[in-house]
Amino acid sequence: MDKDFNMLVNFRQIIKFFEFSLQDIRKKYNLTKIEMDIISFLFNNPSYDTASDIVELRMLQKGNVSQAVDLLIKKELLIKKTDALDKRKIHLILTENSNNITEEISNAKLKFKQQIFKDFTTEELDTYNYLNNKIVNNVKTELGKDE
Repeated sequence: MDKDFNMLVNFRQIIKFFEFSLQDIRKKYNLTKIEMDIISFLFNNPSYDTASDIVELRMLQKGNVSQAVDLLIKKELLIKKTDALDKRKIHLILTENSNNITEEISNAKLKFKQQIFKDFTTEELDTYNYLNNKIVNNVKTELGKDE
């Protein structure tokens, strides 16, 4: 198999495995993938709490995020709060009803990391993180050229 193609397949397999690791939580709480993404994002990034932040940083479609936010509000997992200084800015805040979900997501992510980095030495993890950061920076640079 072509090395470049193999790399893309590997990325996709890791993503699939991560999605699989969250599957039971999604089913248990009757959540869509994007609803899980939003809950997880808001939990892990409290300073990025607007729909625009989610769209930009998670690279999701604006309409899909808007629809999922509305559903999460109906499910009482999320509330909207208008910014005190800028009335046009709406903050998204997880409710207490989401606490069990965020705890289970955190546990699933920890287990996922333990599984994919099983048998890695500390040095290998450091090397992986270093190389991964270089790749991500290259991707961000290339994506930014079109803006």
